[in-house]
Amino acid sequence: MKFLKAEVEGEERLKLARSGFDTTHRKEGHHVRREEGCYCVGLPWLGNDLQLPDNRFVAERRLFRVTRKLKSLNKYGDYDQVFRDWIGEGVIEMVPDNELNVKGYYLPHHPVFKANSATTKIRPVFDASCKVNRSPSLNYCLFKGSNLIEEITSILLRFREKCIGVTSDIRRAFLQMELNKEDRDFLRFLWWEKDNVVKVFRHNTVVFAVTSSPLLLGAVIRFHLSQVPTKQSFIVQKLDRSFYIDNCVTFVDNEEELENFIKHSTEILAKWMDLRLAKMDLRLWTLVQ
Repeated sequence: MKFLKAEVEGEERLKLARSGFDTTHRKEGHHVRREEGCYCVGLPWLGNDLQLPDNRFVAERRLFRVTRKLKSLNKYGDYDQVFRDWIGEGVIEMVPDNELNVKGYYLPHHPVFKANSATTKIRPVFDASCKVNRSPSLNYCLFKGSNLIEEITSILLRFREKCIGVTSDIRRAFLQMELNKEDRDFLRFLWWEKDNVVKVFRHNTVVFAVTSSPLLLGAVIRFHLSQVPTKQSFIVQKLDRSFYIDNCVTFVDNEEELENFIKHSTEILAKWMDLRLAKMDLRLWTLVQ
């Protein structure tokens, strides 16, 4: 009974934290800032007293299982190359030995195969909902933001208002946002070095599977659009209303407006973003008539 009461009290505390979080963090811009030429964000924690468990043993157990599967499919080398590429790009880094005792959280991961993809045939997917018994997961401790499903309806209704529907997406959107250094150890994961030594890595950028990542991306996009000169206000307003996570879904009246929108929206998100890493590249333009 005592355990059940404690669990209920914990649920109520989280509900209260969630109810007051949105207003506070709207004022703070979700911790978006410019630093050394790129956009940096912090994880939106629900409270300082939320205790994440030590879950390394869970991540290690799943690492062994995933490794066996990859080798049986002859895909281990392809999966390993993704991590090597990320290291070269600064997306992830190995945790130094003298920082291994810093409190953190481990994200188990597994491969997703995309045979029809023109770019990435295999990619890691991370599990930020991993729990140890009844302890909270990382996702449980973070603010998720508004219900994005509710936004789809209004976007789709606007999509049907004009003659030409237009869609595109931001290339590798989440990897363009650097994470505050104090939060990076909560995005650790395990992988191999030289096939036989398990090493600890951590993400330097936002991870798609983390529940607050769409919220952070939206905050970065809105912050960036707010910096655009007013002479582009029409395009900015259209962009501001048209993003669903990293997808732009909008509409135009005619071919001339289409050409103008593609040209200026691409410039707004890319050329004017004088950043080292956070280049928002709108691509894969598709028309629906």
